[in-house]
Amino acid sequence: MMPCNKCLGAAYMDPRFSFMEPLALSARPRPAGHTRYRPDIDGLRAVAIVSVLLYHAGSAMFGGGFVGVDVFFVISGFLITTILVDEIEFGRFSIVAFYERRVRRIFPALFVVLLFTALMAAFSFLIGN
Repeated sequence: MMPCNKCLGAAYMDPRFSFMEPLALSARPRPAGHTRYRPDIDGLRAVAIVSVLLYHAGSAMFGGGFVGVDVFFVISGFLITTILVDEIEFGRFSIVAFYERRVRRIFPALFVVLLFTALMAAFSFLIGN
């Protein structure tokens, strides 16, 4: 996930910054809730996904696939905490806005899973009778 255009362009559009001296990504001002891209976190996600997939594939070497799920929980906690700390530092923290973002992110997937599960359950009951 790359930083959004709003985050990348903020330093270039501010007249206090020289056109010839762009700021490093970490030093650029960014809106609350926007963090810079972290390739190391993508690497951890990849390790977590591979461990879960190998566990479900029955690999004897990866008998603890739950560790991958634990890694995802740790990554989520780190990212959410980073966002909250940034918002508090910039004086923009709102518990309502925080949960609104969570709902907007999670509910679409939730509705798809619930719809699919309901359809499969209905189909299963129709075939069973």
